Amino acid sequence: MEYKRNVRFEYFQIWVNKISPEGKKSGKSELFNLVDWIDKIKRDGLEQKSLDIGSAKARIDCCKYDKGTDTWAIRFMRLRDTNVPSKVKDNHEAEVIELDDGEYFGEDITMIYEKKSGIAMIQCNRFSLGISKIEELLWKTYGENDIFISIVPIADTKDKKYSNKNNYKTFEITFANIQKWKPEKSKACSFNSFMDLVKKFDGYIGKVSISLGHSKEDTLCRDESVEFIKDLQENREYVRSAKVKWQKNDGTGDDSNDVEIINLFDNIFQDIVPFTIMSKEALDFNTVVAEMEYCFSKKKSELYAAIQYRAE
Repeated sequence: MEYKRNVRFEYFQIWVNKISPEGKKSGKSELFNLVDWIDKIKRDGLEQKSLDIGSAKARIDCCKYDKGTDTWAIRFMRLRDTNVPSKVKDNHEAEVIELDDGEYFGEDITMIYEKKSGIAMIQCNRFSLGISKIEELLWKTYGENDIFISIVPIADTKDKKYSNKNNYKTFEITFANIQKWKPEKSKACSFNSFMDLVKKFDGYIGKVSISLGHSKEDTLCRDESVEFIKDLQENREYVRSAKVKWQKNDGTGDDSNDVEIINLFDNIFQDIVPFTIMSKEALDFNTVVAEMEYCFSKKKSELYAAIQYRAE
């Protein structure tokens, strides 16, 4: 049996700053050379070794170079030996999965890195290491205490065209400062309705999720979705976060365009890739890397323009 899993990837650059004795950043930020870090990891024998990163355990599972694409692929793991699951079989009692000394459950995350541009494409996996933990892992294993390593998202600053022809799948909205809000009485809209409802409860914040669920429809109401997005952007003071999942529709009937998750207030370059996985099997590292390299190659010219990098 097989199932589908959508995986999100985001684009970053990795920067480094010198730190003064007082603990402040000093000097100009420079691109961090991740290849130097990989060389050091291999020299120090740190691949496939468990490492303490704050309160978490992690490991650098592998680092591989692809000459054809001139990119490095790195697989990180978050390790755990707590909250141990059970193995269940029909007509048998559940059995706790036993771990030997030095064994862990691992949640993976994959990064590909291009040295010449400093671009890193990183998988999003809420069960694995987050960006801050990867920063800490890089710093700790690099071994220089007087530097600060930061992984900075590449902003997608081009305007999004929220057309009433596109397909709108999901909204995830968190409202804030609701008690300060005063409605525009002349305007009847979804935004006013949500704010009114939460205010009636004497609430200060509210969270709303709107989606198609298991419906066979392709989209939420397009006209209402476009107006809702405009209202959210015009009322930034009262909206803590706003994400929309959408799919471009060019009117040709071709639905092959990627589904995107857009943060309406903090757009960064990203791709969402569907994978077909067999039950009882994990997402294969080489398969993930191949898809990442393909997506990166398609978006490369946009990314280069965004970071003002000129390919030789």
